[in-house]
Order: sequence, then structure tokens, then C-alpha cells
Amino acid sequence: MAENVLRRKKAASSPIKRTAGERTKKAPRVKPVRITVDLDPVLHKQLKIFAIEADSDASSVIRALLTRLSTDPVLADHILQDIN
Repeated sequence: MAENVLRRKKAASSPIKRTAGERTKKAPRVKPVRITVDLDPVLHKQLKIFAIEADSDASSVIRALLTRLSTDPVLADHILQDIN
């Protein structure tokens, strides 16, 4: 609790003054963002088997799928059909 008080004091004493509506530019985030996804046990098993057979891990498979989803409009259309 004492840490929160110190953080608030430090933030309040910041030399940067902003006016209402003024935005600050933040540096782009470089640290990975962790997500949690609940999977049906059958899908989880399929993902793990695929990753093992590809000599990879599940996270790399998911990252590759998301990258492909953002660059392949045909795949994106298929996914939209599956989720709607």
C-alpha cells in the first residue's frame, strides 16, 4: 500500500504539464503481450501434436497463424465464415 502512495506522489509531482485533450506520444510497445485462450481439449491436443510434429511449440504455431491471418485475405474470409 505504501508503494501505491509513493507512486501517486511521484506521478503528481511530474514536471510534465498537460492541458485537457492533449495526448502524449508513447513509444511503440516492444515487450510481448501475453494472452490466455481456453481451448476444447480436442483442439488443444491437435495443436500440441501439430507443434510437436513440426518440431516447434504451440505459441509459434499460433503466432504463425495470426501472421498469416493478417496477410492472407482468403484465409481471413474463411475464418470470418467460421466465427459467424
